[in-house]
Amino acid sequence: MYFSRAKILTVSSKGAAWDTVVAGLYGAKLKSISDAAIRADVMGPNRILLRRALRLEGYRVTLDFDSSIKPEIKAKYNGKLGKETVGDVGANLSAAWTAEDKLELTAFDGIYVAGEFRATGQRRLGGDQGRPKTFG
Repeated sequence: MYFSRAKILTVSSKGAAWDTVVAGLYGAKLKSISDAAIRADVMGPNRILLRRALRLEGYRVTLDFDSSIKPEIKAKYNGKLGKETVGDVGANLSAAWTAEDKLELTAFDGIYVAGEFRATGQRRLGGDQGRPKTFG
C-alpha cells in the first residue's frame, strides 16, 4: 500500500467519543444467528467482545511523499474513495491534494479507530469489577 511509503504523516480530529455497545441488543443479535454451530461458537467461552469503540469526528490524515512517487500516488488517490469496510463498519473518505502538494484524506462522518474489549462472561476488561487495571 502506498500510505506506508509516506515520509511525514499528520493525523487530527475535531472531536472524540466512546460509543458503548448496548449489551441487550448485541446479545439478541448473537442469539438470532440461524446456524446453530456458529451461534454456539460465538457465544462460547474464551471469546472476546467489543465493549465500546472510540469514534473520531472530523478525522483528517495528511501524508507527504517523496517527489519520486507522488505522480503514481496522485493518479490513484483523488476525490471520493470507495467505502472501506470490515463487516458492517467502514469509513467514507475523500482524497485531495493540498497547495503544498500533500495528500489529505478526510472522513465524511465518524470513524472508529480503537476499541475496548472484554472476555465473554465478564462485565469489564480483565474481570476487574470496576477497579483500575494497568497493562504492560
